[in-house]
Amino acid sequence: MKARRTVTPEAHNEVSVRALEAHIRQEYEQRRAALLARAQSEAAWIVSAARRRAAALLRDARRRERRQAWAAIADERPRCQARLRRRRLAERRKWAEAGFRLLEPALADLWAAGPAVRAAWLGQALGDAARSLPAGSQWLIEYPAGEPPGRLREWLAGGAAGQRCEIEAHGSLPAGYRIRAGLALIDTTPAGLTARRNAIAGRLLAELERDTGQAVE
Repeated sequence: MKARRTVTPEAHNEVSVRALEAHIRQEYEQRRAALLARAQSEAAWIVSAARRRAAALLRDARRRERRQAWAAIADERPRCQARLRRRRLAERRKWAEAGFRLLEPALADLWAAGPAVRAAWLGQALGDAARSLPAGSQWLIEYPAGEPPGRLREWLAGGAAGQRCEIEAHGSLPAGYRIRAGLALIDTTPAGLTARRNAIAGRLLAELERDTGQAVE
């Protein structure tokens, strides 16, 4: 018959302590795992929320930039249009000045083309005088000294019949005619014809646009 093994109190206490330590260790690991899982879940939510917030901030920043860009464009547009208008006006002035520089020599060349041209020139001047000078007034017709007075009187007999006229040669007139009635004056010399610069500039530019088929800017 075997003898029963006797467990001393010290051994019993050691076993109890080890069991308690194992239980504590298990509880610690379970809680640590639970806390870690919770922390990871919260971290993932924070990252997601931060990402959404960053995306919202980026969208707001882009909208602000677009608004600022459109505002800048709106502010700049009048200045750009003003600069474009100034450039176009400068171009038009340049073309008009170029036309003026060519116009007076062209009129002088036309005058020198022959008696038929000068007769037509006088006819135009007489028509302007008839429309503009006081009715019944006496006219003084000034003409270039190189024009034979007899030929001028022949033209007047055909173009100003019934009109009281005097003629007077002027050495200072290179071309064209001046017709006076008191203080009123019809000036068809090259200088007189080009005196209305703005109106002539508009006509010159219109002619150029018609010839080229596009607007002159």
